[in-house]
Amino acid sequence: MAMIASGYVVSILATNALGVDRTYFAAELGLVPPKWIDQFPYGYIPHPMIVSQIWALLGFFKAAHFRAEAPYVVPVHVALYTVHMLQEHFDIYKRYPSSSSSSSSPAGGAAAAKQQQHEQQQVMSKYYYVYHAKEKRV
Repeated sequence: MAMIASGYVVSILATNALGVDRTYFAAELGLVPPKWIDQFPYGYIPHPMIVSQIWALLGFFKAAHFRAEAPYVVPVHVALYTVHMLQEHFDIYKRYPSSSSSSSSPAGGAAAAKQQQHEQQQVMSKYYYVYHAKEKRV
């Protein structure tokens, strides 16, 4: 029980440090400007959101009845969290450009990348509008 509680406490602290918008990839999606976070647990625990969730899930997995009822839930979640953490840690997405943005000429590649960025901004601005419109109704 202590693993579960401590995992969720660290996750809540990380959410508080980031703010709700940054918790759900808003900076990565271009919805908010990037910001360096140095408030605890950042700077003390590497990837605190992911590590704390893995810790809490392993706390659930220690319970025999949980393992018996859902034997694959925790291992699969831990594996996927680990892959995501490695992606963030090693910036894998930056190393391998998408094939849609590559072209035989540098100018063509730049134009394709600019077009892709423009399309992504349009989608994100629609998402941002819908998200904040819902927020204002509440």
